[in-house]
Amino acid sequence: MIDMTSVPSAVFGPVTRSMLADYAAASGDNNPLHLSDTAAQQAGYPEVIAQGMLSMAFVGRWVTSWCPLHAVQSMSSRFTSPTPLGSYLRCEGRVRSVDKDSLTVDFTVTLEGSDVIMLKGAVVVKAA
Repeated sequence: MIDMTSVPSAVFGPVTRSMLADYAAASGDNNPLHLSDTAAQQAGYPEVIAQGMLSMAFVGRWVTSWCPLHAVQSMSSRFTSPTPLGSYLRCEGRVRSVDKDSLTVDFTVTLEGSDVIMLKGAVVVKAA
Protein backbone atom coordinates (compact mmCIF):
# COMPACT_ATOMS: atom_id res chain seq x y z
CA MET A 1 0.00 0.00 0.00
CA ILE A 2 1.32 3.45 -0.92
CA ASP A 3 1.49 6.05 1.85
CA MET A 4 -0.89 8.81 0.76
CA THR A 5 0.73 11.49 2.93
CA SER A 6 4.49 11.18 2.52
CA VAL A 7 7.24 9.34 0.69
CA PRO A 8 10.69 8.38 1.98
CA SER A 9 13.87 10.02 0.75
CA ALA A 10 16.86 8.09 -0.57
CA VAL A 11 20.49 8.77 -1.48
CA PHE A 12 22.26 7.16 -4.44
CA GLY A 13 25.91 7.27 -5.40
CA PRO A 14 28.64 7.95 -5.75
CA VAL A 15 28.42 8.52 -9.50
CA THR A 16 31.48 6.83 -11.02
CA ARG A 17 33.17 6.65 -14.41
CA SER A 18 32.22 2.99 -14.52
CA MET A 19 28.53 3.92 -14.14
CA LEU A 20 28.83 6.43 -16.99
CA ALA A 21 30.48 3.83 -19.24
CA ASP A 22 27.92 1.16 -18.33
CA TYR A 23 25.03 3.55 -18.90
CA ALA A 24 26.51 4.65 -22.26
CA ALA A 25 26.82 1.02 -23.36
CA ALA A 26 23.27 0.16 -22.26
CA SER A 27 21.58 3.30 -23.59
CA GLY A 28 23.64 4.09 -26.67
CA ASP A 29 24.35 7.57 -25.26
CA ASN A 30 28.01 7.74 -26.22
CA ASN A 31 28.28 11.52 -26.08
CA PRO A 32 31.96 12.26 -25.33
CA LEU A 33 30.85 14.80 -22.70
CA HIS A 34 30.07 11.76 -20.52
CA LEU A 35 33.10 9.66 -21.43
CA SER A 36 36.06 11.94 -22.20
CA ASP A 37 37.57 14.52 -19.84
CA THR A 38 39.00 16.31 -22.86
CA ALA A 39 35.56 16.70 -24.44
CA ALA A 40 34.07 17.76 -21.10
CA GLN A 41 36.82 20.35 -20.62
CA GLN A 42 36.22 21.72 -24.12
CA ALA A 43 32.58 22.17 -23.07
CA GLY A 44 33.64 24.03 -19.91
CA TYR A 45 33.48 21.25 -17.32
CA PRO A 46 36.50 20.11 -15.29
CA GLU A 47 35.77 16.44 -16.10
CA VAL A 48 33.03 14.23 -17.47
CA ILE A 49 29.47 14.70 -16.24
CA ALA A 50 26.74 12.10 -15.86
CA GLN A 51 24.09 11.50 -18.47
CA GLY A 52 20.86 13.21 -17.43
CA MET A 53 18.91 10.01 -17.90
CA LEU A 54 21.30 8.21 -15.55
CA SER A 55 20.06 10.60 -12.87
CA MET A 56 16.50 9.74 -13.90
CA ALA A 57 17.39 6.05 -13.47
CA PHE A 58 18.14 6.85 -9.81
CA VAL A 59 14.73 8.52 -9.62
CA GLY A 60 13.17 5.36 -11.01
CA ARG A 61 14.93 3.26 -8.37
CA TRP A 62 13.74 5.68 -5.69
CA VAL A 63 10.12 5.61 -6.88
CA THR A 64 10.05 1.82 -7.05
CA SER A 65 11.43 1.62 -3.51
CA TRP A 66 8.08 2.93 -2.22
CA CYS A 67 5.73 2.12 -5.09
CA PRO A 68 5.41 -1.04 -7.20
CA LEU A 69 6.48 -0.56 -10.81
CA HIS A 70 3.05 -1.51 -12.17
CA ALA A 71 1.51 1.43 -10.24
CA VAL A 72 3.65 4.09 -11.96
CA GLN A 73 1.49 5.93 -14.47
CA SER A 74 3.85 8.70 -15.57
CA MET A 75 7.06 10.52 -14.72
CA SER A 76 8.28 13.88 -15.92
CA SER A 77 11.39 15.86 -15.10
CA ARG A 78 13.44 18.91 -15.89
CA PHE A 79 17.22 18.85 -15.62
CA THR A 80 18.56 21.92 -13.85
CA SER A 81 22.25 21.24 -13.19
CA PRO A 82 24.91 18.83 -14.48
CA THR A 83 25.83 15.88 -12.26
CA PRO A 84 29.57 15.66 -11.58
CA LEU A 85 31.59 12.52 -10.84
CA GLY A 86 31.58 11.50 -7.21
CA SER A 87 28.12 12.94 -6.61
CA TYR A 88 25.69 11.48 -4.16
CA LEU A 89 22.15 12.31 -5.19
CA ARG A 90 19.32 12.79 -2.70
CA CYS A 91 15.83 12.03 -4.00
CA GLU A 92 12.99 13.59 -2.03
CA GLY A 93 9.34 14.08 -2.72
CA ARG A 94 6.14 15.48 -1.36
CA VAL A 95 2.62 14.44 -2.15
CA ARG A 96 1.03 17.23 -4.18
CA SER A 97 -2.41 15.73 -4.70
CA VAL A 98 -4.47 12.63 -4.10
CA ASP A 99 -7.63 11.62 -5.89
CA LYS A 100 -9.61 8.38 -5.94
CA ASP A 101 -7.39 6.80 -8.62
CA SER A 102 -3.93 8.28 -8.23
CA LEU A 103 -1.55 10.47 -6.34
CA THR A 104 0.96 12.97 -7.69
CA VAL A 105 4.34 13.35 -6.01
CA ASP A 106 6.58 16.31 -6.81
CA PHE A 107 10.24 15.39 -6.45
CA THR A 108 13.64 17.02 -6.38
CA VAL A 109 17.05 15.48 -6.75
CA THR A 110 19.74 17.46 -4.99
CA LEU A 111 23.47 17.12 -4.65
CA GLU A 112 23.79 15.51 -1.22
CA GLY A 113 25.04 17.97 1.38
CA SER A 114 23.98 21.03 -0.61
CA ASP A 115 20.92 22.81 -1.89
CA VAL A 116 21.95 22.41 -5.55
CA ILE A 117 18.98 20.96 -7.43
CA MET A 118 20.07 18.55 -10.15
CA LEU A 119 16.59 17.82 -11.46
CA LYS A 120 12.98 18.10 -10.44
CA GLY A 121 9.74 16.70 -11.64
CA ALA A 122 6.62 14.74 -10.81
CA VAL A 123 5.49 11.15 -10.72
CA VAL A 124 1.88 9.99 -10.87
CA VAL A 125 1.07 6.61 -9.35
CA LYS A 126 -2.07 4.54 -8.90
CA ALA A 127 -3.42 5.15 -5.41
CA ALA A 128 -4.46 1.56 -4.68
